[in-house]
Parts: sequence; structure tokens; C-alpha cells
Amino acid sequence: MLENVLSDIKEKAYGYVDAILHGMKRHQDSAEKVRNFFSDEESKEAYDRELRRIFLRHLFGSDKGHELAGSMSKQEWRAAVLQANAMVEEGTIPRLEHNIPEGHHSETYLYAPTFVIEQYRYKDIVSLQKNDIFLDCGACFGETALWALSKGAKKVYSFEPDPFTRNFTEKNLASQIKEQKATIVPCALGSEAGELPFRHNPSSPAASSCHPDGNVSVPIISLDDWSKESNVIPTYIKMDLEGAEINALEGARQLIRKHKPRLAIALYHKIADMWRIPLLIKEIYPDYHFWCRQCAYQGEFILYAKDSNA
Repeated sequence: MLENVLSDIKEKAYGYVDAILHGMKRHQDSAEKVRNFFSDEESKEAYDRELRRIFLRHLFGSDKGHELAGSMSKQEWRAAVLQANAMVEEGTIPRLEHNIPEGHHSETYLYAPTFVIEQYRYKDIVSLQKNDIFLDCGACFGETALWALSKGAKKVYSFEPDPFTRNFTEKNLASQIKEQKATIVPCALGSEAGELPFRHNPSSPAASSCHPDGNVSVPIISLDDWSKESNVIPTYIKMDLEGAEINALEGARQLIRKHKPRLAIALYHKIADMWRIPLLIKEIYPDYHFWCRQCAYQGEFILYAKDSNA
């Protein structure tokens, strides 16, 4: 009896592994093409590790997958979180108002990736410059806007469609809005204008996203249209849109092709985004150079792009 059970488990496990391997092999050429886009070995190695981590995560779960292949150890992550907490207590970085339930794991992501690891810069190669016009696409509580302004950005436009979260964004950016250094745009981003159902996630507000089962309807705009209508030309665009990055980039084709802003784009929400997003950006403007890295213990895998002629 036990032998039959073990045989059945083995058969199903191998079948599951084969299915994942088959899926990865179907996109092997695309992933290999993207890997060759990266401008340094450090980014190529980070890309390899993230693909390996994704595969192992599906086999063994998130914690084990990261333990076996992640770029950041638990000790490194804990040190970053402790440093961020100390900076908040010291007043070095602002204490944010938010609606994350006390003790929820996403609370650790509130400060450390943005202010300590600085996930939206890559060394001194892709970084904030004085007088940058910064688009914070997926603003959440305003932490990235505050970081960008602290680094010398002239103006930040914070796109946040979630009305529940946006209440806190407005509170955290109140003085910057009054000084006309920050503007909140209460819209989702996509390839064209319209409305979409949006699902607020009360246990993890940063993971709220457009979803067919959404509990609120939100307006959606394209960056191409918004840039023309507002007469704003960004020099740096950050996107962390819970899986909506492809549509947002499609809606920014003209803007990116014409003005070639520096980019910091999240790749970690969907497996296929690991190759689809870099390939799309290269299609829009072939002269971008790429880098990437992981900026938290799990998730926060970011692609950086900069015009090779800049």
C-alpha cells in the first residue's frame, strides 16, 4: 500500500517538475536574449539567480526557493530592516502613516527597500539627479516620492488609484504638495483611457491591484495622454504596479521613445515579466542599456534602463 502511495507521489512530482521545465524551456530563447542585454556581469548573475529562484519557489515554496537561490540572505534583510527602523526612530527618514495591519510581514517592506537598499537606483549609473521630474507609478503610501525628493528631484507625480491607500499618500505628502513639489494623480495606468475594477487588499495595501473582482471602480489613463495633457516631460519613471507594468509601458510608448527617461521597473509580479518587460522596452527604444538586482529578501526584483547615448 505504502509503495503505491510513494509511487503515485513520485509520478505526480515528476509530472509537476516536467510541466515547469517545459514552460521554462518554451521561453528559454527569450530569457537568454534578455540576459545578453544586461550591461554588467553582476546583473546577468542576478537575473540567473532570480530565474532559478522562481523555478525553485514553484517546487518548494517561497521560503525554500529563496533560501536555495535568492540574492539576499535573511541576515542581510534583517539588518536592512533594523537599520530602517533605527532611522525612523532617529528622524532620519519620515515615519509614514499607513493602514498595514500591525505585525503583518509587509510592514517590513515599508522603509527598508526604499530608504536603505534604495531599490530605485542602480549604483551611480541609474540614479536620481538634481531637478529630475520623477513619475512614481504605484505610489502606495508616498515613500518613494519622499525618497526621490530627498535625492534632489524637482517634482514628483505620484500615481495611486486606490482611494483607501491614497488617503495616507495625501497625509504623508501633505507638506510636499503644499510646496508644489509633489502632485498626486488618482488614476491607474494602462494602454488607453477608461475605467477598471480595482481590488483593495486590506491586509497588504501595497498589493492592491486592478482585478475583475474589484470592490471599487477606478479611472485609467495612459502616460502618453497624461504627459501631453499636463505638459509634463519626465526624466525618470518608476513602476511597481502589481502586474500592470506591461499595459502601462504600452501606454507610454511615445513618451519613452521621444524623451528616453531613465526607468526602474518591477519585474517580480509575473514570471513572464522577466522577459516580456525588457523585450518590450527594447522594442520601444533599442538604445537602452539594462541592469537589474533584487532589493528585498523576497520580491522587489527591479529592472533599470538608461539611454546609452545619455
